[in-house]
Amino acid sequence: MGKLKKQQLTELREVVGEIRNLKVSLAETQMAIMDADSKLQQLRSQVRAKESEFKQYTAKLEEELGDVQIDLTTGEYK
Repeated sequence: MGKLKKQQLTELREVVGEIRNLKVSLAETQMAIMDADSKLQQLRSQVRAKESEFKQYTAKLEEELGDVQIDLTTGEYK
């Protein structure tokens, strides 16, 4: 049976170690992407809920005030 030279074995181990580190980084990145996707879904859901709340509230205002335009800065409507 043959044996690698010490330098060859060292270089081979370095390359294998680098591959292992890259795979760990890849897995960590994939987990971060999954977390980000989950956060995006939560935020989209929250936006939809707030948009629904907005529509309900503006419908209520329209019943009370009629079809008006409201200045969000001053609260004045016309």
